[in-house]
Order: sequence, then C-alpha cells, then structure tokens
Amino acid sequence: MTSMSTHKHGMTTLWTILFALVVSASIAGSVQAAGDASVTLTWTAPGDDGSTGTAAVYDIRYSTSPINEGNWNAATQVTGEPAPQAAGSSESVTVTGLEWSTTYYFAIKAADEADNWSALSNVASFTTAPDEVPPSAVTDLQASTGTSSGQVVIHWTAPGDDGSDGIAAAYDIRYDTDSITPATWNSATMFTSAPEPAGAGAAESAVISGLTPGTLYYIGIITYDDASNPSALSNVSSAEAYFEFSTDIDDEGNTSLPTHFALAQNYPNPFNPTTQIDYAVPQRSNVRIDVFNVQGQLVRTLVDQMKAPGYHSVEWDGRDNGNTDVASGIYFYRIAAGDFHESRKMVMLK
Repeated sequence: MTSMSTHKHGMTTLWTILFALVVSASIAGSVQAAGDASVTLTWTAPGDDGSTGTAAVYDIRYSTSPINEGNWNAATQVTGEPAPQAAGSSESVTVTGLEWSTTYYFAIKAADEADNWSALSNVASFTTAPDEVPPSAVTDLQASTGTSSGQVVIHWTAPGDDGSDGIAAAYDIRYDTDSITPATWNSATMFTSAPEPAGAGAAESAVISGLTPGTLYYIGIITYDDASNPSALSNVSSAEAYFEFSTDIDDEGNTSLPTHFALAQNYPNPFNPTTQIDYAVPQRSNVRIDVFNVQGQLVRTLVDQMKAPGYHSVEWDGRDNGNTDVASGIYFYRIAAGDFHESRKMVMLK
C-alpha cells in the first residue's frame, strides 16, 4: 500500500493507492491485430479521495524494460484505457499490438478531477506466447504458359502472416514435372526468385524461367511467417512451359529433331479466316489433330496420319468437315499421338 499527501479544495487529503496490477491471462493463439499478441491486465480501482469515490482517469503504460518513475514517460501508453469505476471495483483492459515471445512490463497511474496524479502502481510483467498461428494456405494458385521460351507464369492471392491477416515473411515456390503433394514436396525444385509477400489479399505473380519448352510443370506454394510457421501446401496448378517453334527447334540451324511431343498455341489467335497450328513429333507416330466446339462436338479433323519425327504445322481455314464456315466463338484443338494428349483453346472472330 502506498500513500501520498495532496492538496485539494484547500484541504489536505490522503490518497490511498489500491492498485494491485496483475496480468490475468495471455490470449494465447488469438490474433487481435495482424501478427500480434495481446495481454489482459486486471486491477482494483483506487478512489478519488483516498479509498473512496471514483478517480477521473487512468494512464496505463507498458515497456520491454522494467518501468519506474525515471522511465515512465518513455513507456508506451495503452490506447482505449477504460474510465475508472468506483473505488474497490475490479478493472481490466486488453493490450493489443504486442510481439510474440516477448516480456512486457505494465504499470498504471490514476488522477482525480483536479489533475492530482497517484504514484506509480506495482509493475506487473508477462511474457507473451510464441507465435504458433501459421499463414493461410494459398487456394487460388493459377499457372499459365508464359510468353518466352521455357516460361510459366503464376498468379495467386497473398495470404496473411497469421491466418488471413498481416504480411507473411516468405514464399517457398516449387515445381516438378510430376504432380506435387506434401509427400513429394521436398523433391520438387525450388524457385529461387520468389517475390516477397505483399499484404493479405494482394494479387501476386511470378514468372518461372529456364524450364524445358513444351513440358508440363506442376507448381505449388508454401508460405512462411516470421516465426517460421509454414502454411499448408497450396492448391497445385500446372501449365506447359512456352515452346517457341521459331527458336526452340534448334540453336544450330534448325536441323535437330525434337526430344518430346509438343503442341503450340495457334497463331494468330483470335483469327479470321485462317490460323496455323505447330506441333512437334519426336518419333514416328500416328498423329491426329481434331477441332471441337464448346459442346465437345467434333468440328474438323485436321491431321490423321503417320508423321515422321520433326516439327510440323497445319492450317485451319475455319471450316468444318462438311466444308462449311463455322460461326464465331471459342473452339478447342486436340492432339493425340501415342500416349501424348494435349488440348488448347482458340477463338474465331468474324
């Protein structure tokens, strides 16, 4: 119990300090603000005059160093301090915006309506819990063929640091020619130029280069917070690395044979009245290329014959198997050669 003499209304009164500041609980695992921990303080209200009446205001402060009268002004003031209740009442406030795994010191002063301030309360301390809340998993990862040889472009929405709040610390982006699962994650290739995470909800993207042109790649993301908590594996998306027939055929004069099947995006696209489709055949195979409408109905068979190894192309003039002009709209073309199957979308505009 601490006391001090004050002069009020021309009379000397005794201000009795009833503070018994304690930390009642840490809201462990609960996020009050992005990436932050919080602590609840409780104490007994002092009076306005001694141990009677109701004080006018509280000043509650905290620091990572023990608080005393000498460093009180340097301590951080709590926002949202409650209005004092009658002497002897139980008081509490939750302090948010704290760091995880950190020891904090808390103290209070109170004033009456004449701006007489009490002495410093006892100093309570508490160490916040470790951050065990991982970022949310990315759920909307989308991969698409890039615009340069050997590129795949990925897009996703940034998760948070804790769940879907705040800013995460790092992305681990990996790719493989086989589908990625948690069991195969460690064997996948890490993308070493992953961007730094943006705030939760921001649109993110990256271009993965140096891949084998024309090869299908599977891509996934795990997100980490600053406490190294990992998210679950994102959805896994796949796309073919861009294959540029004009440059990826051969670096020494376009005389070598392809090493894998590939189906290029038609050009031009959208088109009217004709478009060209390039494809690669690494070994003698029966190749069939068909065009379908959006209902999945066969419109035109462009190729259905044995093809020698090499780079080939076929032109579609926008007509069906009955030599009738097709309507404007979206169409799909599909190659089947041995075990290789690939489909792409094209648009006819008139």
